[in-house]
This record gives sequence, structure tokens and C-alpha cells, in this order.
Amino acid sequence: MSYRVEWAPLAQDEALRIILARPDRGAVVRAMDVIGTVLADEGPRAGECREGPFRILIELPLAVKFTVDTDDAVVTVAQIWDVAS
Repeated sequence: MSYRVEWAPLAQDEALRIILARPDRGAVVRAMDVIGTVLADEGPRAGECREGPFRILIELPLAVKFTVDTDDAVVTVAQIWDVAS
């Protein structure tokens, strides 16, 4: 099953801030591509469980906090951060 990946507006804003702040923008964009692919392919099997409905996935230099709606096959990225910061 494939999952649609959506980014919450605050996560989108933070992703852009991270890209613009890092000298190695290519590494950040590549990590975001991998995160998107893993979330779309693996959905509820991606990453590790965290509090409540949240899971996290780490793809250096980034990490994301996300939820999965298995009924609608949607993964929503709620937060992204630069692990190196």
C-alpha cells in the first residue's frame, strides 16, 4: 500500500528555514526526498513509536515527527528539525 504524504504548514515553514540555513542544502534536500519516499512506502511501519499517535523518522541530518491515518492512507508530517542543530 502506498501512503499520501502531507506536510503541516508549520513543518513546511520549518523545512524551508532549515534548507536556507544549512550550507549543505543538497544534503537536506536529499534527506527530505528519502523521508518522503520512506513515509509513502512504509506508512505505519516507518520510524519509531513516540507519545500518543506520533512516530519519528530520522534521516540525517533531519528528523520528522508524523502521524499515520491508515484508513485514508495519509501520513502527515507535523514537525521537522535539524538533528545537527
